Amino acid sequence: MGTLISLFLAIFLYFHPLLEGNDSFVYLAFLIAIFAGIFFLAFQMLLAYAWGPLGKAEDNFTWRVVDMHQKDRGDLLANIWSVFFVIASLGCFIDILWTHQIPLKWLAPLWIVLLGVAIDAFLYKIKKIYQYLSPFAVIQMFSQQAQKSVQTEKELDLCHWLEALSEIAFKALDKQSTSVCHDAIAEIQKTMRFFLESSKRIGLSDLDSQSTSMGIKDKVSYTLFYVFQRLEMINEKALQSKFEMTIEQLISTLGKITLDSAKYDLSLASYPLYYLGKFTLKAQANGMQEIGAKATCILIEVTKAIVAQVDLTYQELQEPFLSVINSLEKIAKETFKQDKSSNITLLVQPFKDLRELFLKNEKMAKHQDTPVLVQSLDRIIGEFNTLEVVLKTMPPISAFTQPDNLSQT
Repeated sequence: MGTLISLFLAIFLYFHPLLEGNDSFVYLAFLIAIFAGIFFLAFQMLLAYAWGPLGKAEDNFTWRVVDMHQKDRGDLLANIWSVFFVIASLGCFIDILWTHQIPLKWLAPLWIVLLGVAIDAFLYKIKKIYQYLSPFAVIQMFSQQAQKSVQTEKELDLCHWLEALSEIAFKALDKQSTSVCHDAIAEIQKTMRFFLESSKRIGLSDLDSQSTSMGIKDKVSYTLFYVFQRLEMINEKALQSKFEMTIEQLISTLGKITLDSAKYDLSLASYPLYYLGKFTLKAQANGMQEIGAKATCILIEVTKAIVAQVDLTYQELQEPFLSVINSLEKIAKETFKQDKSSNITLLVQPFKDLRELFLKNEKMAKHQDTPVLVQSLDRIIGEFNTLEVVLKTMPPISAFTQPDNLSQT
């Protein structure tokens, strides 16, 4: 805005000069010097003030805030232009009083334009500093840097930014700021989606120079497990703090990563499914029974999405879909273990839904692996049906015990 206003003002001064005579331009020279001096002092004060918010951001989030600030090209250009403006103002001051190399008609409009750009640079730097105080702005900046690392095929840099996002999420739980934690987890998931979609394109190589130097043979698998380890660390912290909503966010994130992995390579879907089941069972063991129901819904919906969105014609289906079935079985058994009064019909319903999907969906019904999947589902359904019959025929526990007065008699 300052640049635009200065351009209009410069054009006006060029066609309607307000200064006439040498004395007027001498006053202009001292006015330029005063403005340049004030701007220089204000700029130095801003530089000194900047380290306060940056230090606070480093303590609250991660040290990579300072690293990102130092590598910010926009901030560097603002610094360069501010220094250039002060030097150019000094040059205008000297030219007006002694050298007279620039026509006086041009000098005032030229300096006005330089001042407008300098003001914009100053305001940009102020805005940038305050962005580091907002955790959500920092998360967005880290996410943008992570996606930039994907585009430039820098595996090590990508891991660093993913580590920074996970550190923000972990520290947010320490401060009981679940909204910041959830936002960081969501950006990790978006970054992984962008990474998997980009890795599938022909233009990106399987290995880059950084991956080769790190000894990585499979960049996609390495990055996936790198993220899973960070998510597991966040999950452990959420379990300790009893943040059920955060665990739900993690399970939902793993469900989305499962679908994205399946679109890249169906064999990779088993990895996030393993961690999804692991997080759910730990939550159930800690008394969070609703997590089991929500994880079951997520697993069913992810399976339906894979069947609908992935070409399964020549794919090996047993490994990923058996992972889904095994996770559902463990969750259902843990649910019954925690609450023996659980409705068996509700526990069996997810398996019936999958069975119906596998048999009635055109792509699944014709696939050679479908009979194995249906057989596994039938086994689980049969076990729970048997359990239901046993529970119905079993007399209540009170019938096996006698009252104390009767035993004394």
